[in-house]
Amino acid sequence: MDRVKTSVGIWAFGPTATRFMPGGYHAEVVEETMEERTERAARGVGPLVDGFDLFPYTEDQAEAVRRSVLHGEFICDLACRIDDEAPASARARKDALAAYREVYRAMGLDEDYGQRIIDRYRS
Repeated sequence: MDRVKTSVGIWAFGPTATRFMPGGYHAEVVEETMEERTERAARGVGPLVDGFDLFPYTEDQAEAVRRSVLHGEFICDLACRIDDEAPASARARKDALAAYREVYRAMGLDEDYGQRIIDRYRS
């Protein structure tokens, strides 16, 4: 049987402090460059990943936070538009498509929009 592999935690990139290890894990790698850390982490996960997102981001961090808050509020507002009874009723009838329709209706996918898409593909 093949050995099961798991991903490498964030401490693979250096001596990251946690509530369990305030001094951080792997203090011996503190002098490594980001390239060396990435290479070491990639060796740890082998073929399970095809790349890494490296931090910190280069965009304006304050604007990134504002945008994240805006996205979260938008999703919450969309969720509030969902009629609570429609998905429950669909679930009771075992009608997944009806539940999907209600969720997408809340996001603006109504019959008019659906018809415009059908017409677009017929053209």
